[in-house]
This record gives sequence, C-alpha cells and structure tokens, in this order.
Amino acid sequence: EALGEFRGALSVAGADFGIDDMTARLPVAEMFAPISMTALDLEDLTAHFENGLCVEAEGTVRAELIPNAAGLALPASATGAARCDEGALLLPMIGQSGMDQLNVRIDGSGAYSAELLVRPADDGMRDRLIAAGFQPTAGGYAIVANGAF
Repeated sequence: EALGEFRGALSVAGADFGIDDMTARLPVAEMFAPISMTALDLEDLTAHFENGLCVEAEGTVRAELIPNAAGLALPASATGAARCDEGALLLPMIGQSGMDQLNVRIDGSGAYSAELLVRPADDGMRDRLIAAGFQPTAGGYAIVANGAF
C-alpha cells in the first residue's frame, strides 16, 4: 500500500530529534506481522526525544485492523492518544468494545514493540486466539511484534 497524505516537520539537533504535527497514513501490515494491522494513522502527532528518551508526545493515533483475521472477532480499528512512558513513545489504542488493546512502544533507537491484547468473551474465542498464536497473559491473550525502523 502506498503512503497517503504525509505532512509535518522533522527536527534533529545532535542526539535530540522529534516530529511535529505529523499527519500520515503508514502501511504497516508486514512491519507488525503477526498482528493483523494494515495501517497506522497519525493525526497531529508530536514526539520529541532528548538523549534517546521521549520527553514530549501528543496527538491521535488509529490502527486499522483486519477484524476477522484467523476467525477472530477483532475490532476494525483501535484509537488512542500518544504519550511518553518510561522514556519511550507509547501509542496506546483501545478497540471500540473496550475489550481489545493495542500498544505500540517506540524507543529512541527506533526499536519498536507492538502488543495486541484481547480479552476473550468465551472459550471458543480463547481457543481461536491460542490457535492464532496469542499467548495467555494476566490481562487476556496477547500477540507481540518486535522490530526496528
């Protein structure tokens, strides 16, 4: 998928860098596999890193998901607000039902981790999650993708 609208500013000063007011649609299907996410929409996203640590973040993020991937009843999208968390840029997103959560964490080196957490409504859903590669966690069932930009 080609990039859609892409606007904003990028700043770099020594080891410090940031993006300001970025609006973009990023095709991420291959990047975040095995998570069934096709695109990540950024709206007025600002994120600043100093000495490799996130010091400021704001803006809206929306992940477009494949709702029936592997027979799972996942939300079509998840939305949230960017923020800094423990030195990393955190993009925490919640699905429409509130039962599904997607967290994308990006550190100052460009390494990322994406975790899709699903709270199954029944045993059948739990079995499908396990078959799709989700692992049990304290908060439900999770699948993780790690990589670097």
